[in-house]
Amino acid sequence: NVIGITSLKLADEMYEGIGFAIPISDATEIFKKLIAGEDVSDNGIASATPRIGIEVYEVEAGLAEFNMKPRCEYPKGLLIGVIDPNTNAYRAGLSLYDIITDFNGYPITNMADLSSAMSNFKAGDEVDVTVFRFDRFLLSGEYKVITFKLDAAQ
Repeated sequence: NVIGITSLKLADEMYEGIGFAIPISDATEIFKKLIAGEDVSDNGIASATPRIGIEVYEVEAGLAEFNMKPRCEYPKGLLIGVIDPNTNAYRAGLSLYDIITDFNGYPITNMADLSSAMSNFKAGDEVDVTVFRFDRFLLSGEYKVITFKLDAAQ
């Protein structure tokens, strides 16, 4: 008996590997739609997991990690430490060391906030992300709203 179909496998040196599967009840519905020639890309049964393409740090930890010493006030949020240049977010203007403070209307102060906010979206959805961007010398900063479509997790 088939109970599920593997949809993603993660492997890393830090753990044995994690597998994700689509329950067979959902897969059967997808099969029926595919056989009938229907589109299954956005039907509530299967949709790609959204991805921004960034690695983030809680602000204080990120500032310490990158030895940044701002001489201005800055908000709580998530500091971008790495950004994939092959993503919609990067092409739209999201930048290294931006501090994410809001994700499409959801206030962001920590990783749990971002994960929770992202769970309300799917790949291809357009979002507005508010960031605080330091000036070149970390003397001041300004808020910017960056709009982009979420990429699909790979």
